[in-house]
Amino acid sequence: MCILSLIARFKRLFLTLLIVGLAGCSTFKIAYNQSDFLARWWLDDYLSLNQEQNQLVKIALQRQLHWHRTEQLSEIITTLEFAKDKLRHQFLRSDFEFLTQRIRIHLLSVAEYSNADTAKLLSQISDEQHKNLEKNIAKSNAKFRKEFIGETKDKQLKLKTERVIDRSKSLFGKLSSEQERKIAEIVKATYLPQEQLYEDRLRRQKEFLDIVQFARNNSSKQADILNRLNDFYTHFELGRHSQSRAIQQARLKANIDMSLNIVQIMETSQRQHAIEKLDSWIKDLEDLRSQASVTAAK
Repeated sequence: MCILSLIARFKRLFLTLLIVGLAGCSTFKIAYNQSDFLARWWLDDYLSLNQEQNQLVKIALQRQLHWHRTEQLSEIITTLEFAKDKLRHQFLRSDFEFLTQRIRIHLLSVAEYSNADTAKLLSQISDEQHKNLEKNIAKSNAKFRKEFIGETKDKQLKLKTERVIDRSKSLFGKLSSEQERKIAEIVKATYLPQEQLYEDRLRRQKEFLDIVQFARNNSSKQADILNRLNDFYTHFELGRHSQSRAIQQARLKANIDMSLNIVQIMETSQRQHAIEKLDSWIKDLEDLRSQASVTAAK
């Protein structure tokens, strides 16, 4: 579920770190506490913010981070506790479907909360910034094609298999050569053409750029801009048309099949490794949540 780097970097930072497991304990907390700065840096890279916009974004992101810390971290902890419990016992397809829905709810909540600030920023984008945005999106797409879409299906499959094995190691620890072989088979059995993923990425970008253009032409109509953003994120994942929805539903099913099959080949010790990793993330989140209480008490 790749989203436009312009706005989505901030919105997805928290769950990306949690779900993929890219960071260690202290690194995660530092990244979370600095996420408003990092998001502002990414936005500036895409748009070259002027002084007024930079101040607007700074205040908005600080407010969003405080809201996320006080209102959303408990929800994420609950989600991780659910995953931890299933790792101790048995993961069913319905459990993965539930987790997928929980993640979708988390992300949509962040989008809905921040869309008013996003609408205000988009209505202030200049011609030059609009050009920068389109140029950087094109640059991002070139990078995406290089990293995710190989010249042939075999190359695409190889790239995806490597990513899945790396992520499995990050969560479950060391894998045997037999497990890596089985993961390669699982990825192959659940593989869908990456071109479909890329086409959906382009679809989302076009919809978003249309909103940017509308915001620039109708800067005084903040309610209309906000409605378009809310509608955009409501249909972000599955799309609006039957063909798009069918493709995305197939992709979600394939991802659940892959995840379920990978968990099933893990040994008890590897599941315990994953549980301990989830425990460390939960502790980080509880620490971050308690920091918000201390700040509020001052």
